[in-house]
Amino acid sequence: GDGLGTSVPNGGNSSSMGGDSGLRASFSEGGARSGVSDQPWFLAIEQATEATAMDAIADLTKVVMDLRRDLEEDMENLAFHSAVAKIENGSKLLEADGKERYFVMESDLVKKCQSGKSVSYRFFLFSDQLVYTHRAFSGEYKVHKQLLLSVLRCEDIDDNPTAFRILHPLKSFAVTAESPQAKTQWVRVLSQTANTARPKPSELNLDEGASSEGPEPQTEEEDLERRSSIILTENERRSSVNL
Repeated sequence: GDGLGTSVPNGGNSSSMGGDSGLRASFSEGGARSGVSDQPWFLAIEQATEATAMDAIADLTKVVMDLRRDLEEDMENLAFHSAVAKIENGSKLLEADGKERYFVMESDLVKKCQSGKSVSYRFFLFSDQLVYTHRAFSGEYKVHKQLLLSVLRCEDIDDNPTAFRILHPLKSFAVTAESPQAKTQWVRVLSQTANTARPKPSELNLDEGASSEGPEPQTEEEDLERRSSIILTENERRSSVNL
C-alpha cells in the first residue's frame, strides 16, 4: 500500500516537468512496457509543460490514490475469503443477508468452559459477529458459537494483564490472550467493531425476527440464536450450548 504512495514525489517539482527529457523518456519507456501509454493521465504527463505540470501531477495523484484504494479493497476481500476458507461450512458467511460483511481479525484465545477446564479456541472477528471455533481433524475450524456484535460487549479484567470478558445475551465468558499487547488489541478492536455494528435508532426493525424462515421465535434468546447461527444447524446449536 505505502509503495504506491511513494511513486509520486519525484514528479512534484513543476520546474522539471517541462524540460527534463530524461523524466519524460522514463515515463514513455515505462508506459510502453506496462501498456498504459494510451491512458489520459499518461498522455498528460507525456505532453506536460510548465504551464500544465500541476494539473498533470494532480491527475496522476488521483490515479495513484484510486489504485491504492482498489488494492486495499482487494486485500480486504482476500483476507475475508482466506478466513472463511479456514472455517468448516464457512462459505455460508459469504451470504451476508443483504449487509456488507468483512473480516477484521483472528487469533487463539483461551476460554474457561463451564466444566472448569481451560480450552484454546480460534476466534474470528467479522464486522457483524464473533465466531469461535476449534480445529477439527480435517484441518478446518469447526464452529462452536456465533455471537452477533450488535448486542455484544467487551469488558476488561483489571487485575489480570491478559484476560478480558465477552458479554452477550446468549453466552458470556472470560478469555485469556497470549500477551498483554494481544489483550489490548482485542479489547480495543472488538469494542470498536461492536459499537459500529449496533443499529442506529432509525435502522431498528422490531419485526426483523419474524421475517426469517421457520416458526416465529418465542423468546428474544431464540431470535438471537436464529439470527446469529449462519453456519450452525439447529442440532449443532443445541450440542454446542455447554462449550
